[in-house]
Amino acid sequence: YRNMINIEDYVTVVNGKEYVPLKIAKQAIKQAFETSKEYKQTTKKLDELNSELKNAMKELGEGFNELGNIKL
Repeated sequence: YRNMINIEDYVTVVNGKEYVPLKIAKQAIKQAFETSKEYKQTTKKLDELNSELKNAMKELGEGFNELGNIKL
């Protein structure tokens, strides 16, 4: 998120303790969760693409081996 909530901007000190409004805290938690979920989805997609690439390279290598075994 480009505009993630910075809870430090909403801190209020009461009797020496720092507080953040509940609405702001909930929004910050929601943004953190959504960012984490997007990261996990992106990582999963990258892992899938990496696996596909490895399989394609393996198939390509097997194809070259088969070409090498052809006798003319």
